[in-house]
Amino acid sequence: MQFHHDNPDLIWINPGSPCDGHGSFEQPYSSIEEGLKRIRPGQALILFPGNYVSDLTIQVSGTARRPIHICAAPGATVTISSACWFFYDTSDLVVSGLTFTDAQSGAISVIGRCSRNRFDDLRFINCGVHKEAACALYFGGAGGCCNIVENCSFEHAPREKYGGITPNNASIGLMIAQGDAATGSPIVNSLVRRNRFVNYGYGILVGGEESGAVRCGHIIEYNTVQNCSHGGILIKSGDTLARGNVVEGCPGDALSVQSELDCTVEGNRIIDCLRGIVVRGRGHTVADNCLVRCGGGAIRVDGASAPHCGASSNCFIERNTFVNCSSPSDGDDPPVAGILIDAGTTGIVERNLIYGAGKPYAVVQASRPARRRGGRTSRGEDTRFVIRDNAADGGCSLLDGVETIAVKFADPARDDYRNGCGSGASGWVLAPQGFDPAVDETPGSIDYREASILEDDNGEFIIPGENEECRGNLFGHFFAGAAEDDEGMSTDYFSENEA
Repeated sequence: MQFHHDNPDLIWINPGSPCDGHGSFEQPYSSIEEGLKRIRPGQALILFPGNYVSDLTIQVSGTARRPIHICAAPGATVTISSACWFFYDTSDLVVSGLTFTDAQSGAISVIGRCSRNRFDDLRFINCGVHKEAACALYFGGAGGCCNIVENCSFEHAPREKYGGITPNNASIGLMIAQGDAATGSPIVNSLVRRNRFVNYGYGILVGGEESGAVRCGHIIEYNTVQNCSHGGILIKSGDTLARGNVVEGCPGDALSVQSELDCTVEGNRIIDCLRGIVVRGRGHTVADNCLVRCGGGAIRVDGASAPHCGASSNCFIERNTFVNCSSPSDGDDPPVAGILIDAGTTGIVERNLIYGAGKPYAVVQASRPARRRGGRTSRGEDTRFVIRDNAADGGCSLLDGVETIAVKFADPARDDYRNGCGSGASGWVLAPQGFDPAVDETPGSIDYREASILEDDNGEFIIPGENEECRGNLFGHFFAGAAEDDEGMSTDYFSENEA
């Protein structure tokens, strides 16, 4: 987008202008509403510096090749104060460079069949902080798809204590609701990338009770979540990928999966949280994560059932590194330095590195009372896990499937746990810095790609949502091989190390 003053595709807005402007740089409109009445695909609303205070309803759309931009003028500070912008059934909008402040119930709500919208380089300060449950950026309604949130900052005022806050009234930085899964209109294929969340109740919440059995295909990657009281990232939608995130200082669950279908948690770095990764449901993969000083346990394989999600089964836990994550001991039992496996769950634990005092794993009772689901409960069923080829050091005791090795970390004083032992996680998650696309490779053979790039490697336009199989577009770039990989999975693994 060229910001020349005489560009006819630019519509200028200045809240301090007279009411008789016509949208040019010299005579801008005085309100965003006036500009929205005139805007066409391929054009942009450019906001002059200033304070914008009115709620706004947006129902215009661009096209995939000619999106509509709503953005701050180059170098301008544009503040949206105590107001909420509502997007209804919009597509191909790009909203960037704005600061939303003090919107008590929420700053942006994206409702209905909104698709291919991008929210980029936005800042949210003390938004979604109402005493009831509130959310700074919310995706709801039914049928939304392929929306992107990238390079945004969500900042909540710091709290000295978390008293009086419960999961039912905790503030949320970003929430993607379930949509209408019952009628085949869930919200799908959202991309939440390289954002920062600080001091919320929940940093990121994805899905609801009815979306756990729906393949929603969301991607939550390379975000930083800090000091969120109840949970860093909570995933309830099926087939969601959470990778490359850094979660720090959360006094609850750093990353929790409560979904019925095949989520992947890989390449995340979790530091100084109470509980590290908690999984409930079936077919989840937890791989290549680094967890450090999680005092309530590194990973919990949850055996409790709920109406929307059963106990964990067929859970794969592989190539993770746990450092000093010893959970509190129970009576005379030693602490658990690695994985808490609830009775009645099934899965595979292999090639992990456990460092620290305690047992590498233990079978325990369900963390919450089991609920009857489909005429049965998880409690009392067989616990079947294959546990093999894991490594331990730092005072960790030995059990079946775990052998002692000598590990030398690069610089533990700086939380740099790179090593050459060949077990556990690898790559950038072991070092103190976050993911850097300029130097770091992503897991597997997938290259990092900026979400804002609208062309593929051959110069063709990327149009998410137009190809039903989602191949060749931005989201298919990540998921093209997932279905083929799943077809080869077998349940014959559950033959060794029955707990």
